Amino acid sequence: PDAFVHEHINLAHEVANSLGIAIQQADLLETERRQRREAETLYAAAEILVSSLNLSEVLDNILYQLDSVIPYDSSSIFLLKGNELEIVAFHGNQGIIDAVGFKIALPEESLFLEIQANRRTILIEDVKTDHRFQIWGPVDNVRCWMGVPLISRGDVIGFVTLDSVNPGAFNQDNALLAQAFSNLASVAIENAQLFNQMLQRV
Repeated sequence: PDAFVHEHINLAHEVANSLGIAIQQADLLETERRQRREAETLYAAAEILVSSLNLSEVLDNILYQLDSVIPYDSSSIFLLKGNELEIVAFHGNQGIIDAVGFKIALPEESLFLEIQANRRTILIEDVKTDHRFQIWGPVDNVRCWMGVPLISRGDVIGFVTLDSVNPGAFNQDNALLAQAFSNLASVAIENAQLFNQMLQRV
């Protein structure tokens, strides 16, 4: 009893305050380092994305570079063609490559309609608890899902989707990073499409 006197209490407060400041500074430093790494990765990915004007190469590069920015189990690129969505690229160890060329009618997919309307990424931490994912039917190899709009000149031209077998694999920081990456990817896709159109006119 009475082992600690008033001076001990004051000293403990000072130590606790100093530790709190040190921890806060360490967190800020780690956040700054992480943001710098993300910016460097985005810059490197952007250089690769604009290195080709071949649309197929651009689409493949997008998914390979995206994996270096946000690791995923599988990812797809959907492009809007009228009122249809077509899978034009796929990468990952889940699903099948034959998914490329698969088409769905846009009005039937509420998730994509929501992304298109809001022009914002949708993140589903666990697809088994979200009714919007039910249109795909029972999916055993996807638990966490993210859909990102591809926006060119103010219009949504398609979507990038990322899948993980682990619930909660993606977070809001990943969603912001994915949108920044997709903005770069949209420019690369548009440049390749314009180049292909120019070649067809020659």
